Amino acid sequence: MKKAVALLLLVGAVACRPQAGAEGVQTAPKSLVPARPVDPMATIDVAAIARTVAAVRGLPQKEPIAVSLLDEDGFNQAFNRHSEESFARDDGRRFGGKRPKDDANIYLAFYDEYAHVVLLRETLPSWTAAESAKHTPDETHAFVEGLVAHEVTHALQDQHFTLQRFTEEPDADRRRAYRALVEGDAETTRIAFEALRAGKNRATALHEVAGWSARDADELEDLGGISPALRASNRARRESVLFSYVQGARFVATVWERGGFPLVNSLYERPPRRTAEVFHPEFLLAGGERLVFPPLPAPPGFHGTEATVFGELATRNFLAGLLRKPAAVDMAADAALRATLAGKLRADRAETLVNSRGHTAFLWIAEFADEAAPQELARRVVDRQKDDAAHGVGTSEPLLVVAQGTRLVFVSDLPEAPSKALAEKLLALAPLVEKVAPLK
Repeated sequence: MKKAVALLLLVGAVACRPQAGAEGVQTAPKSLVPARPVDPMATIDVAAIARTVAAVRGLPQKEPIAVSLLDEDGFNQAFNRHSEESFARDDGRRFGGKRPKDDANIYLAFYDEYAHVVLLRETLPSWTAAESAKHTPDETHAFVEGLVAHEVTHALQDQHFTLQRFTEEPDADRRRAYRALVEGDAETTRIAFEALRAGKNRATALHEVAGWSARDADELEDLGGISPALRASNRARRESVLFSYVQGARFVATVWERGGFPLVNSLYERPPRRTAEVFHPEFLLAGGERLVFPPLPAPPGFHGTEATVFGELATRNFLAGLLRKPAAVDMAADAALRATLAGKLRADRAETLVNSRGHTAFLWIAEFADEAAPQELARRVVDRQKDDAAHGVGTSEPLLVVAQGTRLVFVSDLPEAPSKALAEKLLALAPLVEKVAPLK
């Protein structure tokens, strides 16, 4: 696993020359290619990689795959253009008109689903030097081939399944689950590609991936190979990036073991709709019921402005913010708390409310598979509040926490009486039930 994570987060698609006129690969328009000459170490045969990936993944190329090799400035400019276009198309309404910060230095390559081109760095960023020094030239060459295989897979996904429909999903938890499918598929294909190139058994390699544990961001950071930009970002950002690739690969490899890449293909028609289904692929494979909360009731004079589903991944980070230090409680790194959440969160919904005077309030409701989970989480949050109050470090906003049966409810920034009345309504709110057929 360490090698896989190092490739993903460390070793970029560098020194990679698209083969002019080669079958199945075309260079991108000249406007995307920098004027400076390609690094002389560019010896990767992109066309050969594309042919092998198409065969391994079982997705033939419908048209040549465009590849553009960029220097650092060109790559950063292309990345920022892609981010701006994504924001203009859909992200603006999801993030309240504020573009979320993203750093091109975190990434070593990416696929632009709007321009339909694979963008590769010409040279390794300076922060990769320490890790690169641990590998032989042949190992680095193999790593670079693997990363190119990952990005080529995205191009094939786009040709067969159209990636924009996943990237423009407004539901936050569903969007994270979709991204885990797309990135996990590319990672699984990369690993199968590397096994083939190394003369190893593909099934053995993917079985190992399916057995990866549900690691959190801190555990993965201990493996090394995370860029300074990613390491310096907040926990939610780090864990979201790592989730897409690592848990995504684990999810796709588990589905692959059940029915190979043909069953993986069926995921694009019936994708995971919650991060819990990525953490626990047996939910999607076996089918059953999926719960969805309707819009939450608002107190008189208030109306909802933003609504989202946290899901299992974001709930970790949301509660970690409430269980913050200096009490030495860090939920995302606390194995007992992760076990409390794992597979237990059946549905949730969060809404921000506002009244005519501009006063905002926050509601969150969660449904769990048993009564122990909400009781344990409520106890920890209340203990955190008491500890804060004792040390005079609490926030001024009131927060009502209620656990009843399999429900957990938070009501924030409202006086006590309306908070309690609203909590009662939330506890009585009936979720919608969606039937999920087994994945075949």
